[in-house]
Amino acid sequence: MNLLFFFLILSGISFSGQIGSVVGEVIDKTTHQPLIGVNVIIAGTTLGAASNTQGKFIIKNVPVGSYTVTASMMGYQSIYKTNVNVYSERQSPIKFYLIPSVLKGEEVTVNSGFFEKAKDAIVSTQTMDFEEIRSDPSGTYDIQRMVQALPSVAIDTDQSNEIIVRGGGLGENLFIMDRLEIPNPNHFGDIGTGGGPINILNTEFVERIDFFAGAFPARYGDKQSSVMDITLREGNYEKFESDLEISMAGIGLIIEGPFVKGKGSYLTSIRQSFLKYVIKSAGLVAIPEYWNTQTKIVYNLDKRNKLMFNAVGGWDYIKVEDENRPELENAENVEHTGYQYTTGVTYKSLFSQKGYTLLSLGRTSSSWIADVYNNDNNEKNTYFTRDNTETDNFLKGDVVYKYSRKVEFSTGFNIKYGEFQLDEISNPDEVIIYYYPDLATGANLTDYYEMIESNPNYEYFEAETLMINEGWDEVTSNGLWKYAGYGQFKVRPHNRITFTLGVRYDNIPYNYTNILSPKIGSSFHFSPLTQINIAYGKYYQTPFYWMLMNPRNPKKLTQPHTDQTVLGVEHIFAEDIKGTLEIYYKTYHNRQEYIADTTQSNFDERLGFSDYGKGRSKGIELFLQKKFADKW
Repeated sequence: MNLLFFFLILSGISFSGQIGSVVGEVIDKTTHQPLIGVNVIIAGTTLGAASNTQGKFIIKNVPVGSYTVTASMMGYQSIYKTNVNVYSERQSPIKFYLIPSVLKGEEVTVNSGFFEKAKDAIVSTQTMDFEEIRSDPSGTYDIQRMVQALPSVAIDTDQSNEIIVRGGGLGENLFIMDRLEIPNPNHFGDIGTGGGPINILNTEFVERIDFFAGAFPARYGDKQSSVMDITLREGNYEKFESDLEISMAGIGLIIEGPFVKGKGSYLTSIRQSFLKYVIKSAGLVAIPEYWNTQTKIVYNLDKRNKLMFNAVGGWDYIKVEDENRPELENAENVEHTGYQYTTGVTYKSLFSQKGYTLLSLGRTSSSWIADVYNNDNNEKNTYFTRDNTETDNFLKGDVVYKYSRKVEFSTGFNIKYGEFQLDEISNPDEVIIYYYPDLATGANLTDYYEMIESNPNYEYFEAETLMINEGWDEVTSNGLWKYAGYGQFKVRPHNRITFTLGVRYDNIPYNYTNILSPKIGSSFHFSPLTQINIAYGKYYQTPFYWMLMNPRNPKKLTQPHTDQTVLGVEHIFAEDIKGTLEIYYKTYHNRQEYIADTTQSNFDERLGFSDYGKGRSKGIELFLQKKFADKW
């Protein structure tokens, strides 16, 4: 084992010359067409290259260090990538998405190339690349923890990556990885949430993240609060590379390289927890164990068509028992096992010089297995057990077409078949109230244990027995179809003004959902450095399957939704400094709630759920950004 560990460390270290290379691709942000002849320059050096007919470039013999890399071309706005690290004998991948500038003769609107914006984004959005994630001091190399620093985001607990966006609830955030939706990208996650202590996604795979804190475009749906759209990089097309990684998420190995004479590439990793060895040495008993694996394979059919395969999966386990502490005597012992995976294939075609299509087919599944028990005379007495699984099979497609410089159209569909399997057993549970006449009023647990130890034959009085749970033994399964489609027009009637008009359609026969939801937004360039944005949208979300298809519900739940209005101002103080001020108002309707939470039977979960919940959230957010330029 020690020899293997030593070999893996050596595999990630190079003893060759202190030079590397910068490789990448430059494409049109709207049409995804490769851009030819783009000048890619490493600032502060004489090194650079021009993109070829496929929009690709490579800059060789770059000394090891950190750089700002720029991409510029006549007719497009320049883009700056800061803090790009070059390593010895390795490739540093970059992808540029260039935005067309206004035509000659019109008033030029200036946008800083240090701040990229997600496609179709109007308000409440941030775009981050790998280098920003890597250098973030508070994110611990975790993509969810990084966004927790944004003004619109709060955390659930210190032990969870779950984010709460603008007063939203758990599980209201959409996570997309290369078009594949992931219900919960974390180990040790709970049903109906998007959080856990450790993310299963490998940050080394990330090319960029587009985070929408609200009022997101029509192509995203079935969530009420936010979207984290993660784009993964492709593997090395020229040579095999391997790398050992050690972080808070575990220890793992990454390998990448070409196949079929460079027509394809692969990128794969496997990672395992190592904290259990530290915890065992400290004598603790609650030891979290987990592993995860991730793979991306790309095959270019020709210059305009490609296939992309993605898969990510994880396993986690923890057993909490034998806590040798008086205040936890007879406390719950828990044994938990979790499984999850997401896999799918995407076909991308540049069918025209003005647009592209995407078609994805995939499946995602999450399982939660748990036993809760106590130890009676050294015998395991299990009084609650769970073995639940949720799955989604999906087919989705998108078409983006730029009709002219001022008009862009996009449309798409999403078909899902979701399943839920519930297997739960709970024994009856009661609370017995005891009376200790010799224990002083206001005594605590320490006083109680001291009294019992000093007088083991002490007699108490049983005062009352309360039944708080009648118990259940339930095995059920169900499934449903979900259909969605959207259309969106983006119109620029004047070089200062942009309008985005979208509508989304959702149909779920199971609960008779048949709804249209509008999304409207506008941006106005008040000056070359100042922009005013406004957006409104209605966002529906299907209740979690274990809630929606719960057999204890008195009636079928309707779709909860939010109405969101956001008004914002952006100002560029310097080319690498930007300030944003936003005001938002968000209302909740038909939110699902435990019926037991609204009645006197607050211990009886068998009452099911209702959909009468309402709420609202409003606020003002100020965000000032300084990009990592000029050495700080």
